[in-house]
Amino acid sequence: MSTSGQKTPGPSLLAGLAWTSALRWAAQVVAWSSTLILVRVLSPTDYGVVAVAAAVIAWVTGLADLGLSGSIQTAEVQSPEAYGKMLGQSLTSGLAFAGFIAVLGPFLAVIFKQDSLRLLLPVMSLCILLDGVRAVLSSIMMRSLQNRSLAALDLARSVSQTLVVFACAIMGFGFWSLAIGQVTASVLGAVMIQTKLRIKPSRPTLAQFRASLVRGKHFMTTGMMWQTYVNADVWVLGRVLGPAAVGAYSLARTLASMPSDKIVTVVTGVTNGYIADSKSDRQALKRLYLSLTHGISLITALPLAGLAATADLAVPVLLGDRWIVVVAPLRCLCVGAFFWSLNSAAFQVAANAEKIHSLSISSAAAVPFSLVAYYVGAHFAGTTGAAAAYIAVVIFVATPVIVLANQTSRTSWGEYFSAHVDAAKIIVLVVASTSALRLVIPPTWPMPVKLGTLALGGGLAGGWPIWRSSMPSIVELKSMLLARVARKRRSE
Repeated sequence: MSTSGQKTPGPSLLAGLAWTSALRWAAQVVAWSSTLILVRVLSPTDYGVVAVAAAVIAWVTGLADLGLSGSIQTAEVQSPEAYGKMLGQSLTSGLAFAGFIAVLGPFLAVIFKQDSLRLLLPVMSLCILLDGVRAVLSSIMMRSLQNRSLAALDLARSVSQTLVVFACAIMGFGFWSLAIGQVTASVLGAVMIQTKLRIKPSRPTLAQFRASLVRGKHFMTTGMMWQTYVNADVWVLGRVLGPAAVGAYSLARTLASMPSDKIVTVVTGVTNGYIADSKSDRQALKRLYLSLTHGISLITALPLAGLAATADLAVPVLLGDRWIVVVAPLRCLCVGAFFWSLNSAAFQVAANAEKIHSLSISSAAAVPFSLVAYYVGAHFAGTTGAAAAYIAVVIFVATPVIVLANQTSRTSWGEYFSAHVDAAKIIVLVVASTSALRLVIPPTWPMPVKLGTLALGGGLAGGWPIWRSSMPSIVELKSMLLARVARKRRSE
């Protein structure tokens, strides 16, 4: 496997964005469609049990990674032999932590007051091993800019997972449908990427483990802290309110995060290598940082503002009346998801500028804050209170990251906030247009027709400003990257 000669920016970046976006959105359509059907078959309790187990598995997977995936994306060009050593370490670490969680299942079942976790956690612990391998291999593909292939593999994995979950749900497997689907996705994800890369793992030594921990300790610490405050809401709700409340909340969080997560994943997956290459050119880094921030805020503003504005109609029409309890938390979570998406470009800049130690400190401070915030919110206002706490946690976490990114790229706060002005205009237009339409829509109209009218009106009101505002950023980004191509060719 060769990684040289693949990081030429310019047209390759734009083409990569286009192809990766198409494939990732195809996977997102599959996920959305399956969710809209499954929620009418599975209960909130089913979703809640698996959500708690998945939160535990995700945290341990981040710990088992040992900072390897982060080190791969920010280090200098690695050799296939070095990748093989990292893959061997990932396999060994993942196997050890998977066995640990399998043994710990009964104890965690008592903590979360859910007997189903006794067997569910040992089964899902396989994901620790498999997702750890996939994370390392995915980082290698992103580092070598094989984003199109990676997106295609993700699409195949998503489709396969959907088919398995559907089959199990129809046969009446309940929450096991979701668990089996997740394990299947982990198996296929690891196998398909390894088949593509064919990296031969090597047996790790203690010296190699020590070297990896030294090199990736800040990535590992930051990842652990990140997984803690990201999943703290599910853990607290699982302990305080029970699986049904967790199921309703986790579905609302999934719906709110879908637009921003997929957009952010597409963009950051393609641009991370270019940000790493721009570390020595502060002016280019600043322009790329502001262009990415502007673009992400524009694209995420429309779907999240529209979902929040129409949640009272979208939930009963798309999910069914038994999920009506997710309306209020969904609106809060849409606000939090928008703020969270704005943090993505800043994190890339800070991490690639070797500010990961500072990020580790801020992440550690976010853990107790998030646990307290979610407990207070859930205790006094249930799932809606936890969703409101999510906004506070996101702002608390994102602020130091943005400060570090601005310092690294020498971006002033005025320049940073200017990148979000167009997104703010779009949000105002969407909320105002949908509110105005509610005043004139006859109350006798069927609920699906009302929803369609509001969605069309809000989309038209916010869609045109997106196109008009994004074109200058696209032109600037393209010209900047083409200039980098010319400079690189002259230097060669």
